[in-house]
Amino acid sequence: MAKVIDVNLQSRHRNRWPTRKHLLEDVYHFSLDALDAKHDPALESLFLAVVSIEVHPNISGFTMLKRLALQYVKLVGDLPDLLSRCSLLEDLDISVCTGVGDLVIPCQLDKLQHLRIWGTEVQMIEFHVSCLTRFGYRGEAISIMLHGCPKSVKATIVFLELNQLDHVFTVLPSALPVKELSLDLHMYDYDLGQVHTLTRPRNMFMHLRHLKCEVYVLTSAPNTCKGVVQLAHYLEFTPLLEVLEWHMYYYKKYKCRVRKTKVAREDYRLSRHDHLKTVYMSGFRCYRPQEELVYFIL
Repeated sequence: MAKVIDVNLQSRHRNRWPTRKHLLEDVYHFSLDALDAKHDPALESLFLAVVSIEVHPNISGFTMLKRLALQYVKLVGDLPDLLSRCSLLEDLDISVCTGVGDLVIPCQLDKLQHLRIWGTEVQMIEFHVSCLTRFGYRGEAISIMLHGCPKSVKATIVFLELNQLDHVFTVLPSALPVKELSLDLHMYDYDLGQVHTLTRPRNMFMHLRHLKCEVYVLTSAPNTCKGVVQLAHYLEFTPLLEVLEWHMYYYKKYKCRVRKTKVAREDYRLSRHDHLKTVYMSGFRCYRPQEELVYFIL
């Protein structure tokens, strides 16, 4: 009849969490069958760390579960099938787990408020949620769909791949009707060509009011890296944006070829940004692309 179960098998002799390689090797198998109270389920909160679990269709005693947190867990079986039967779930956290695959939940999770998929290799994320308030994702640029998502969601996105600014502003808007968005992006000047202006955005962040970006720029010639200037163009996708935070971190890359591009100011035909009330930038070193970004916004 336990309502809260917290099992963390991280070794005391380790100051760090295990690596993915360690998860794929020998870890303790925690049996979910021992918690499966089919006739009178009571479990409301389950936290598992540094274990392996097997999910199978016969497990049905988690209908009262409200919080599920899996960290450094090796998964075997169909996790979406188990989540589909957790209709009261309010908080779901899946961090640095293996064996997840597609995370597609076909049924409605009306109670889910917090969803975090962090450092876990998944091919697709698709949920039907109507009460979500916070969403977090860290990993590769994948398809993310949150159906029925309200307008007041606060989202944090960390893409590990390079130069994903285009993916953020052309793919995510239709899937994330967010009000506040925090981004971590990495740019590499070798992959950046001339910035092209789109005449009409396909998708737009119609509800976005607050955008915070932390951009890590890897370059051997900061004055030629045009990646940061792209933001001025993509502000067209945020027609109601009021607060913009843009934090830039430059790292020098040695022995790399730089694709030099000359983009004149007159090549940009941008609309006015009168909806912006606050613009804050850090990491400003008077590089030419940074100056152009400020010029286009003002």
